Amino acid sequence: MKFQKLIKKIKKNIHVLDIVIGAFFIIIAISLLLLFHRKNEYVDIRVRVTDQDVLYANNNPRTWYANQFEVGDVERDELGGIVGKITGVETFNISEDSKVVYLDISLRAVYNKRSQLYSAQGTNLIFGNTLRLNFSKTFFNSLITEAPDRSNQNDYSEEQKTIVVIERGVTNGNDTDVNSLQSQANIEPQVLSKIKSGDVITDSNGRVLAEVKDIVITPALRITQNDRGDLLSKLDPYYKDATITLNILVKKYKSDEFIFDIIPLKIGSKVPLNFSYESIWPTLIEVK
Repeated sequence: MKFQKLIKKIKKNIHVLDIVIGAFFIIIAISLLLLFHRKNEYVDIRVRVTDQDVLYANNNPRTWYANQFEVGDVERDELGGIVGKITGVETFNISEDSKVVYLDISLRAVYNKRSQLYSAQGTNLIFGNTLRLNFSKTFFNSLITEAPDRSNQNDYSEEQKTIVVIERGVTNGNDTDVNSLQSQANIEPQVLSKIKSGDVITDSNGRVLAEVKDIVITPALRITQNDRGDLLSKLDPYYKDATITLNILVKKYKSDEFIFDIIPLKIGSKVPLNFSYESIWPTLIEVK
């Protein structure tokens, strides 16, 4: 009886205007909930780790830093929930003291039905976008190379191509690579003679990135000058030049093609060939 009296009292004190205002606020609350609430889900992405220093984010991580990434490492939010988890690590040498590092990551993201894109940390998860991640053992900047399988990835493909590179045994001593891949110097003939047809460059998962199909070694061409200042070409009796034909994995995004992910497939580009036994940096002279 007391409860029924209370209900009657409340009804007596409620006016039509109160009902209208209450309904208005309920509608607003529901609208805001539908507008801003987005369902979180975990998606698989692949990222390329860049230099740990943001000032050098285009560079590859040093070997000691690259070795810190481990499968199973996680990133957590303020409440302890898992934001991301490393599910795979893939590496290959790019120089004597640095590596290329790829991470497969299960990442918590939201899906926008209008744009048909996933996003995380306010960044759309599409090829080429950058993402900063903070795992328990290391934090790093990264470049997205593979995103959730959506229509925006139709512009990306991989294929095998044949290229020809040349490594000259003799340099003028002033040719220094601006990206610090290697300071050029005369190459001992024994270095080039170790490269054989069938030699391969692989990543840490055994995937073949490049394979030597043919190598031709000839006496090095040296430019000399006589006492009148005329330039003459001579064959060096000791140093050698090597012309190498390779099958190489090419990644294409829209109209741009890359080898080893960041080297443009363009005549004149330096190609870092890091075999298990040595490293050389020949010049690309032909794409077949």
